[in-house]
Amino acid sequence: MDIVALKEKLGVKHLELAYLTDAEGNRQIDPTTNAETKWLKHWDNDRRQAILIHEDTALMIKKDPANVTNLGTKPAVTKSGAGGEYIMHVVINYTAPAIVI
Repeated sequence: MDIVALKEKLGVKHLELAYLTDAEGNRQIDPTTNAETKWLKHWDNDRRQAILIHEDTALMIKKDPANVTNLGTKPAVTKSGAGGEYIMHVVINYTAPAIVI
């Protein structure tokens, strides 16, 4: 799906993305690379949902939204936060498998 369909599916008009931060407001460190995270988050407090998207995917959409048509989401997960439970959606840039057996 494209970005318009994705936003419709998630019930948002636009995605206001910010890098993931810790409690002090510092950009989180990715434990696998020991570098600053490349993950961005849109927070919808009214609907208690977080939408995560990788920087590479977000930049690809921003550059040419009409040609990014393979977006999807991983299954939604219920998480616990400081303000209670919320739903987390992770946006993916889906690549079809080369071979299905």
